[in-house]
Amino acid sequence: MESEAGRLHLHLSASPGSPSVFPAVSPRERLQTLSYEELSTRLCSLVSYRCAADILNRMLHRSQGTDGICLRTLADSVDREGARIRDFQERFAEKALKEHGFDPVSCLPQAALPSEYVRPAVQDMPEEKVAKAIERCNATRTGQERVDAARLPRRLEDPAETAYISIDDIGVTRQKESRKPGSGRETKYVENTVVHVAHGSGRYILAGVGMEGMFRLLIAFLLSNGLMKGRNLVFFTDGASNIRSSLERLFPYRPYTVILDWYHLEKKCREYLSSALKGKDIRNQVSGELLKYLWAGNTEYVADYLLHLGDDIVRNREWLQKLIQYLDKNYSYIPCYALRKELGLRNSSNPVEKANDVAVAQRQKHNGMSWSKHGSSALSHIRAIYLNGEADTWFREKRLGFQLSADEEECA
Repeated sequence: MESEAGRLHLHLSASPGSPSVFPAVSPRERLQTLSYEELSTRLCSLVSYRCAADILNRMLHRSQGTDGICLRTLADSVDREGARIRDFQERFAEKALKEHGFDPVSCLPQAALPSEYVRPAVQDMPEEKVAKAIERCNATRTGQERVDAARLPRRLEDPAETAYISIDDIGVTRQKESRKPGSGRETKYVENTVVHVAHGSGRYILAGVGMEGMFRLLIAFLLSNGLMKGRNLVFFTDGASNIRSSLERLFPYRPYTVILDWYHLEKKCREYLSSALKGKDIRNQVSGELLKYLWAGNTEYVADYLLHLGDDIVRNREWLQKLIQYLDKNYSYIPCYALRKELGLRNSSNPVEKANDVAVAQRQKHNGMSWSKHGSSALSHIRAIYLNGEADTWFREKRLGFQLSADEEECA
């Protein structure tokens, strides 16, 4: 079996230029090679700590007794690694914000910005191309299903000039903690925020607990990659009010576009109609008509259509009113999805939904699992470095590049 001196030598020699300070360990933990550190961390980010401990003990021919690796040791090491990643991200964000003249706390510019930030000079989708796309859309449509050119925004983005940013929250069950008498009620979930940034063929994923911290890191990322100036910013959301309010607070100095993801819009409409109408068949018929209007971006016709539904098919008009209020609240975020599809523009936040799945859900959302804030955040940070293809850089040099890459890892 490898001696402690051998482990120490390998740890020092495995990566030229790697940090010379050893990670803090508990009295009964051993210093390990970089290969072991990377393998054990990756295992723990994919399977449960119990399963990871069993695999490592089998691989190292150790028993579950005194010389075996225990799941608590693995969990502690993952928490430490996640904390290192979080600390590096915070330092990066503070440095990037300061270098570009932004306040590192408020994330707002400290002085007047150059015009390329405030009024980006970017190419729009050519008007002739848009006009032909409208003609194709309306060739098979009649009445209120037609695309209304007068309702369209004055400009549609050119994908080559645009950074697409998808943001979503995903909650995992929170561990129960002992509470002192009189303390506040604990929340049931730990909320992870996942951000997917795409520009051209490049991709990058940010993930961790705390929306405020993720927005701070996002702004630093956009600044360091030159995406804040001379680029359109298009945000895709599920309609959550906290995301919209964060965007309004953090980007008052420049134009941006918010689009309500089509999948979430369709899902929300069907949920409201299920509670409002009598039976599945009626719901499907009404939602089919309703979604035709919304797909064409004709939200002004929706309220009139819903209010004139007959009492013979309506079970609860209160839910119809709630649907109307939901659509009215999101009116400015509902584009003409049909035209965007015809032009090859994005309508969906699917990239962040997939990122949610592989960065958080696959590992943390299983029956019987519960998480502390630090434990959940650590796993999210670690999964993100693999998804961004930065694991080798991190484990060998303890740094992240924060660069858009076409080599985004597809993790099962």
